[in-house]
Amino acid sequence: MKLNLRKILILGIVIAGILALGVGIFVLFKNDSSPKPVNNLVTQPNNDINQSIEENINEIQRPKRIEALSDRSVMGIGFNKEANRIVYYDKETGQVFRISFDAKIWERISDLEITNLLDVVWAQTRNRVIISKKLSNNSVQKYVYDYETGQKYSLDSKMGDVVFSPNGQKILYHYWNKSAGSNIAIANYDGSNWESLFVSEMTGLQISWPKNDTVAFIAPGGSFYGASLYFAKLDPPYDPKEIFDDKYGLKINWSPSGEKLLYSYKREKNSTGAGVYIRDFAKETEASINFQAIPGDCVWNKSETALYCAKETKDLLSIIPNDYQKKLSLAGDSFWKVDLESREISEIYIPETGEQVYSVNEFLVSDEEDYAFFVNEFDGKLYSLSL
Repeated sequence: MKLNLRKILILGIVIAGILALGVGIFVLFKNDSSPKPVNNLVTQPNNDINQSIEENINEIQRPKRIEALSDRSVMGIGFNKEANRIVYYDKETGQVFRISFDAKIWERISDLEITNLLDVVWAQTRNRVIISKKLSNNSVQKYVYDYETGQKYSLDSKMGDVVFSPNGQKILYHYWNKSAGSNIAIANYDGSNWESLFVSEMTGLQISWPKNDTVAFIAPGGSFYGASLYFAKLDPPYDPKEIFDDKYGLKINWSPSGEKLLYSYKREKNSTGAGVYIRDFAKETEASINFQAIPGDCVWNKSETALYCAKETKDLLSIIPNDYQKKLSLAGDSFWKVDLESREISEIYIPETGEQVYSVNEFLVSDEEDYAFFVNEFDGKLYSLSL
């Protein structure tokens, strides 16, 4: 009996050992052959799939740099005077809103509705705007609104293009009157105390006020000649002087100080591409930029050492590596920085396949160059881009 018990005990231990070994081997092989979760993704023992998964992981980890700041169509965006908020007009109602760069603070600053809003021009001082709205008889009403005083000042209906002086105290405009004559004139920002600078019977003038003591305008081209750019010092006799002439497709963008000019033009009227240049009036130098973006695509930084540009991605494929192009969406704009000191062109953000695409309008960059803001023409909404 003792012998039988001993045999049974030994046999039981052997069987238990075999079972334990079998379970261990089963668990080991099960763990080795089963997929392992990585960042909520599943890897498989196949190199091609692993590579695809790694790309997916990179896609998930791609930071979200563009945020919608409005849920409706907007226009007339600008910075508040403290430069820590974006102010914008609701395109449908004309009501005015203000939002912080991180979208955490949002407030309505005007309940007044402005129907048929056409255009909003901000003063560089960020305290006044020129409003243009369409009336029922299809004429255009223009007025200046002062955010500091809350006052509204109506402008003459015969004023064409109107811009603020750099200090926001005056306006420059093209007064067009077929029967009484037309001229380029200046006035106080409320339209009072106007003064004619020089007579101009030419229509379609594009005026600008780059420096407090200097105004400028583009005389449009014709069928057989290009446009011309003129400037005039604000000292009598206000004699306009030509900067350059006969430039087809001329586009300009003055720097904040008015000392530099970004401009582009075509060599021939029917040319497809345009040359892009910067003229420094203080240093009396000029240089070309090897970047196919017209001045309207770009904004200056505050120090005038760089340009931030938004341009259709499909027009910039020559500077994008071929392998990288396969990942990109070519349906909209991408964002770039042009360093004017090093002449380096760097990518800021290019939407990839499957991401939202943008057509940029009303492009702005914050003073600290930490955010860019724009209106997306595809949906009309206001967006921020973290730089």
